[in-house]
Amino acid sequence: MTLPLDLYQRIFQHSLDGVLVVRPDGTILRANDAACRMLGRSEEEIRRLGRKGLIVEDDQVREVLRKRAADGTATGELPLVRADGSTIWVDFVTGMLPEVVGEGLLAYTIIRDVTARRALEEQVHRSARALRLRTACSAAVVRAASEPELFAAVCRAMVEVGGYRMAWVGLADDDEKKTLRTAACAGHDEGFLAEAAMVWADVPRGQSPCGVAVRSGHLVVNRDFEADPALAPWREAARARGYRSSTALPLVHGGRRVGVLGVYSATLESFESEEVDILAGLADDVAYAALALRAQHERDLAEQARRAGEARLELLADSSRAYAELGHDADGVLRELAQRACDALGDVCRVQLFSDDGHQLELAALSSRDPTGRLAREGSSPHSTLSVQLSVRDQVLGTMDLTRAPHERPHFTTDDLRFAQELADRAALAVHNARLFERAERLAAAVDQASEMVMITDAQGLIRYVNPAFEATTGYSRDEAVGKNPRFLKSGAQDAAFYGVLWGTLTRGDTWRGRLVNKKKDGTHYTEDAVISPVRDADGTLTGFVGLKRDITRDLLLEAQLVQSQKMDSIGRLAGGVAHDFNNLLTIILGSAQLMLDSVKEGDPLLEHVAEIRNAGDRAAALTAQLLAFGRRQALKFQPLDLNRLVSDVQRMLTRIIGEDVELVQQLAPNLGAVKADPSQLEQVLLNLAVNARDAMPKGGRLSIETRNVDLVETRGAYQVLRPGPYVLLRVSDTGAGMDAATMARIFEPFFTTKERGKGTGLGLSTVYGVVTQSGGGIDVTSELGRGTTFEVLLPRVDDAPAEPKPAAPQVNTAGAETVLVVEDEDGVRRLVRRVLERAGYLVLTASNGSEGLHAFERHQGTIDLVLSDVVMPVMSGPDFVAHARKLRPAIKVLFMSGYNDDAVTRHGVMEGTVDLINKPLTQDQLLQRVRAALDRAPGTSVSGRPSLTVVR
Repeated sequence: MTLPLDLYQRIFQHSLDGVLVVRPDGTILRANDAACRMLGRSEEEIRRLGRKGLIVEDDQVREVLRKRAADGTATGELPLVRADGSTIWVDFVTGMLPEVVGEGLLAYTIIRDVTARRALEEQVHRSARALRLRTACSAAVVRAASEPELFAAVCRAMVEVGGYRMAWVGLADDDEKKTLRTAACAGHDEGFLAEAAMVWADVPRGQSPCGVAVRSGHLVVNRDFEADPALAPWREAARARGYRSSTALPLVHGGRRVGVLGVYSATLESFESEEVDILAGLADDVAYAALALRAQHERDLAEQARRAGEARLELLADSSRAYAELGHDADGVLRELAQRACDALGDVCRVQLFSDDGHQLELAALSSRDPTGRLAREGSSPHSTLSVQLSVRDQVLGTMDLTRAPHERPHFTTDDLRFAQELADRAALAVHNARLFERAERLAAAVDQASEMVMITDAQGLIRYVNPAFEATTGYSRDEAVGKNPRFLKSGAQDAAFYGVLWGTLTRGDTWRGRLVNKKKDGTHYTEDAVISPVRDADGTLTGFVGLKRDITRDLLLEAQLVQSQKMDSIGRLAGGVAHDFNNLLTIILGSAQLMLDSVKEGDPLLEHVAEIRNAGDRAAALTAQLLAFGRRQALKFQPLDLNRLVSDVQRMLTRIIGEDVELVQQLAPNLGAVKADPSQLEQVLLNLAVNARDAMPKGGRLSIETRNVDLVETRGAYQVLRPGPYVLLRVSDTGAGMDAATMARIFEPFFTTKERGKGTGLGLSTVYGVVTQSGGGIDVTSELGRGTTFEVLLPRVDDAPAEPKPAAPQVNTAGAETVLVVEDEDGVRRLVRRVLERAGYLVLTASNGSEGLHAFERHQGTIDLVLSDVVMPVMSGPDFVAHARKLRPAIKVLFMSGYNDDAVTRHGVMEGTVDLINKPLTQDQLLQRVRAALDRAPGTSVSGRPSLTVVR
């Protein structure tokens, strides 16, 4: 039967349940009066919001809507939003309506407000949960054997039974800050408690629910972390861990404060009065149980203390016996102390002793009953630490520090302190005795093993003891020395007055310090620095003397060599400093003299004078080179050499130098090893030694040159600066006048000579010394007046094959027609070079420094074939100028020239062998040959044939 439409309208409008007519897309077409009252909205407002604007959607709601039955019906509960923003819960039924012409497919939804019913059910649920929690906690109270166990069980119950997100117990410490110290925690803490750092003092940090609960003694409920402004300091940390609300239950019983039980929920909890009463009773039970367990723990500790007191006397006696058995093992005593103190008094025992300087404590022994090592790493509260000194007769040796796990054992007592001090005193005495014994043993061992000589005599001066260093230095054994007077070592270098002062000082009771030259068993002399002191007994009676002596013979030799090296280095620096200007002047002198010689005709009276000028310039250039060589200011061109071949090559020259009345004898060893040296400089060594030998034999004699392989096993004398190993010996001997000791001491000094004024420069042997030492070798000289002199040169032997001699370079045509840019800051050198090059046919451009040269190069870069540049110039150096020029023309050919020594040139970025370099003073032939060679060389290669390098500083 079909009812009239107006009847349907009346039923729809006056239904006690809310009715909504909805399209499938969620659009609401009609809402009856009950629905409007339920939602606090008009029908127009409901229609405008639609289903999505009314439903508080979450994952659970979306799942309910998704599970609509196949016939379009569904039932369930949904949260809806009222006009005032509050949320109501409704039971709903939805289904499909018959199709209406023009309206399409429609659905109906009938809703009924069940908010009050849900609240009642939630209250019942919370009360039931609180009862279950109390039951679980009561079981924990009964079963717990200690406070930590009790608190841990209660926190677990709150999370596992109560469903809370996190629970913790904070104990109220009565310290200065009134800290809430975590005793147990369960659930999702994730660092919240450490970050919150809650206290129960009446300060801003103490306004948390837990702090207020402890301070007031009342339960504190926080229903919404986001809404309560007092919780702002903890809001971010709570939100990050998912905490929405909390309850703080004070743990107080009989007026005695224990701490707080904090409970954190992931939902907004209502905590109704019935639930709160149940939780408050639970907290009281936990507080009572904690206090009872604490009292029992204190009784147990008191009983343990009584039993421990009886055991301590036995422990002290047993410790003394153990120390006696360990004897002189100080470390063993300290380990024994740490172990016994740890067993008797604490969880960790740390024994520290003062360092030798007495300012710093260093760990000597450690014993721990803390398996995780937490206490050893972190320490504990001050109330759980005890420290005593290890001291003997007011001398503090160190400290013993004991640590107990907080609140697991009672704080240290006065009895504990007295017992710990007794243990430490007995151990300190044992350590002191062990140290005395060890010190005596060390002293005896040190004297025996000391590198310095030790001699002990009696009051009459007879030797009673010498150490092994004395035996090694003098060659006398202990048996040979004991019982003798030290005078058997006299060398004669000191007179009677010297020894009179020495013994006068000692007999006055003073210490004598000085230097002695004594004689070894083999007759050789040695120099020693000595400190001799009188020894007296407790009554002040003189019982003997003790001498501490050090052989400084080698040190004196090295010092002399250092002084010699410093002399040569300082004069070498002077020579290097003036070389540039001197070589520039010599370039002008020699070049101008050569131009004059080329211009003066044969038979002209000026020819002889010009020749003398050139000869004097050549000698000055040789002297400059010699100055640089002896001062080791030249970069030697090292290559493997056959010393025998070099001696043979200069034989004719040597014969001409020494003259016919001197016999030249050679003893050249076969299979001679190679050395690595500069051949020209090594020739200079031979020539200088030969000249000295000739001058020492004015009436003739014999000059002997010997070579052979030697293996240096022990370095002594002049060769102490060398390392043991394979060497080649060059020995040059003469039968001349010889030298006395004073002359021999100075022969390698620069400018020292025994020749007549004007007969020598005093640089010959200085040059020899400089070349040999720069080649990694050493030189020694022996001489005797009237019997001649022998020089021995040792050079390191190498495995490389000697280099073959190079054939003489063929003569080349030095004329040319190319354009050369000459960059030189010395006016005279610049003019001379220009004249020489122009006479040879070259077109020459000039500049006085690198900056002017760069401007000239920029103007004429298309026509310049070669740059001839000085290295060191003001404004802009040669290498800097060339670097800029090569940015314009990378392939431009360059020839450097310099009057500085090789060290200075190298510092300016030019190394001979990597770029073309000609050294001043320049001769006309040298200049033209090098310019021609540079022009004829392929672009991008150096004088060595290798690619040219530019050193960037």
